[in-house]
Amino acid sequence: KIIGIGRLDPQKNFQELIFAFSKIRETNSSLYILGNGPEKVFLEKLIKKLDLTERVFLISFKKNLDNWLNKSDIHIMTSLYEGSPNVLWEASFLSIPSLVSSNIKAAFEVLKPNEEIFKYRAGDIYDLASKIDFLLENKSILKKVSLNAKKSVDFLSEDSIFDTWIQILKLEKYLQ
Repeated sequence: KIIGIGRLDPQKNFQELIFAFSKIRETNSSLYILGNGPEKVFLEKLIKKLDLTERVFLISFKKNLDNWLNKSDIHIMTSLYEGSPNVLWEASFLSIPSLVSSNIKAAFEVLKPNEEIFKYRAGDIYDLASKIDFLLENKSILKKVSLNAKKSVDFLSEDSIFDTWIQILKLEKYLQ
């Protein structure tokens, strides 16, 4: 299972993901896109046009994404731009490997390409499709990268952030 999560609008660029998915060699895979938004009808028509109705599913947004992410093999972000890619942090924290557009600069400030995250050339559906194929064929690489990603984003957990604030407050007390 492959998953994409976000608003169904031009910024998230799900049409690129759907086009790339239509090019992958692995025909037993399914793509689940979780979200709501103004592009829903357009994306439904695209899925139909590419004859992917049995493999690509648009699912209305769910609040608890953990269950969906935990049932996925790969998380993909095709956004044209992002501020803080919160879904990426959540996927990494859950040890779900992510394949991310080169447009999402914040992702590569935290996670190292090919060690903790996978990157494809934004706008290149053939590069995206070949990376999906590669990852589906190399489960051991997926596992290694997903574990590395989790280690890198552990600092984003609530407990870690709380501990960091405690340390800052203690240090501030000594500086006064």
